[in-house]
Amino acid sequence: MSGLQFEFAWESPQAAGGAELRATWAHLVITINGIPVTQVHDYNARSVRNGIYLPLYPLTEWFAMSWWPLLFELETPRREVHSDYPRRHSLRFSREGFALPDLTIRPVGNNKISLEWKSSDLPMCGVRFLQQGSALLSRAEVQEAMTILINGVVKRLECEGIAQAPLVEEWRTIDSADKEEREFCRTAAALGLDPYNLSKEMAGSIIRANDMLPAGVAPEFFPAAEAHLLEDEATSLLSGIRAGSEQSADLLSLKKLKQESPKFDPSRAPWQEGYAFARTLRKNLGLNDRIAASLDDVGAFLGVDPVALRAALPLSGRVPTYCDALVTENNLRSPGFIISKRRNSSRSFTFCRGIFEYLTSASSTPLLITGTQSEHQKRNRAFAAEFLAPAELLRKRLTSEAITTEDVDELACEFHVSPYVIAHQLDNHRLARIILP
Repeated sequence: MSGLQFEFAWESPQAAGGAELRATWAHLVITINGIPVTQVHDYNARSVRNGIYLPLYPLTEWFAMSWWPLLFELETPRREVHSDYPRRHSLRFSREGFALPDLTIRPVGNNKISLEWKSSDLPMCGVRFLQQGSALLSRAEVQEAMTILINGVVKRLECEGIAQAPLVEEWRTIDSADKEEREFCRTAAALGLDPYNLSKEMAGSIIRANDMLPAGVAPEFFPAAEAHLLEDEATSLLSGIRAGSEQSADLLSLKKLKQESPKFDPSRAPWQEGYAFARTLRKNLGLNDRIAASLDDVGAFLGVDPVALRAALPLSGRVPTYCDALVTENNLRSPGFIISKRRNSSRSFTFCRGIFEYLTSASSTPLLITGTQSEHQKRNRAFAAEFLAPAELLRKRLTSEAITTEDVDELACEFHVSPYVIAHQLDNHRLARIILP
């Protein structure tokens, strides 16, 4: 059975306290692509079973309270430093003393949602969750499964005469939202905000920023932007877009590569698509074992001379602080790149991310390179890593399955990338284990 399923049957509430808890006591089985995520070892019964016993009210209330973030809030490391992202995306925070699996639900863009579950021991509840794994499902599948569960619990509450429970009111608000309200809620959630608990000033700022942006930019802008700087960052982005579109370079080699670029294989993970694209491009360019020591080298690999490349990297205009780079097109349909990074290795890496976006984009919409953990950004990061530090070239330089952090630093210097990029290449391609000091 594919997809996400919540199978539940009402049970006797035993000694549960509270009307909502007693009314919704149930046996619950959560399956993801046929795997029973709720499979537990019951310490008291000394047996393994696929379901758990608990009131469904706390879980469904958490689903309703986290509805928009669960479906639309991308993971953004820069924002997580001071956010409650896990509280809105992990079932651990809906337990309220009852046994629920350590299941995390994260949107990753392109109408996809990542689900990851880990084994966990809950001795106070007398069970240990046994399963661990991950899956990538469509947003529609996840939304439908949560809707069926919430509707079932709401109906149960109404039948038991508890129609004024907070869950019922919250769900009625969500379910009755019109198209415009839903769009606003999605945007607020992308910013990490509760759409039902915003000041008038913040709500107005979201609407004004959205109205300022060109069509197609919002999906990458709002997940990465800072809410308290929203209009300033939108204004800065527009300034960068203008600067990029007004540059006069005509990068014929890149325009030609764009026409010849291969299509994605939708069956592969985004990072695999990025790796494969980089390998194909390096092969087509005849790069073999060549390594780019600078941004100019990257341009030369792509057939762009340094003078033309600098013309395509306008110094005027300022991109927002959250934005690593911005890619635009001028009236010649030639790309322009505004890069916020200053270190040479970071500039080359970010430039490669922008190159990937330009070569693979089907439209001339401005393209944002950010730190969000979306499929989109994972794909361009994987491309840049493999284009600058190919796994095969790294493998040739390794003499052991375990290397030190000093070895990582040396490889980073040789390939002119950051140690972080080398570490990820070694780990993702299973080339070597890094021995920490």
